[in-house]
Amino acid sequence: QSVDSSIDLQISDPNKVDFTEISGLGFSPTLTGPSGKPIIYIVNDGGGGRRFGIYDSGTGIRLLSLRMPRSLTLALDWESISVGSCGGANASSSCIYIADVGDNVALDTGGTRTQHKERPGYPLYKVKEPYYIDFADNDVLPESYVTTLWFNYFHATSPTRYSDCEATLVDSVGWGQDGAPGDLYIVTKWGWDSGLTRLFKIPARIWSQAKADGSFVYSPRAVGNYSAINGLSGVTWTRAESTLDGTVIALG
Repeated sequence: QSVDSSIDLQISDPNKVDFTEISGLGFSPTLTGPSGKPIIYIVNDGGGGRRFGIYDSGTGIRLLSLRMPRSLTLALDWESISVGSCGGANASSSCIYIADVGDNVALDTGGTRTQHKERPGYPLYKVKEPYYIDFADNDVLPESYVTTLWFNYFHATSPTRYSDCEATLVDSVGWGQDGAPGDLYIVTKWGWDSGLTRLFKIPARIWSQAKADGSFVYSPRAVGNYSAINGLSGVTWTRAESTLDGTVIALG
């Protein structure tokens, strides 16, 4: 469905912190708001109280906010949201992927230190797309809706042990020979001339091993050729998206 070329989002939220610094935005592939236009999911930089907003893309009005389960780790630096296939046996269903992956300390130290030092790694949240009319404003999502996967940059293909990141995207069709619906890609954020930027792939199948307590931490492999500073590794990327049919991948 099409949306207007420009709308103003209602940033005020009486429940907690207003949505004044939106760090991630994703359109629902299945649900529409009262206007008949697709739902938008947004997150605040830093997490804004471990919650995400649900908006009508036709009007910009916030319909409600939903809070993550209280058992989850505190939000540190939510920087990206992607919406697409849940993967695996639920590949035809839609999930919201929220990435707590911002790391300014890593950016400032060339990846030698991290602001996530008290954690087992960086958490990713896969949220089953909620039917928003089944919830009240500021409700807490049931734990059954959320799966937490921890990851780090310890794989040999990573040039640093820690990294900043503001861009993720989900594959909803299965790209390439080893691709599958629900594969998640992480684009690290570095200075344009560093040559450290990498594209990491987290296969959909890995989510079956996810442990919210961090007892399982996945080390993804960097995909692509980085023998020279190319168009990917020589740019500071802060956003990424892909179309549901897999025909367009956009980085910015």
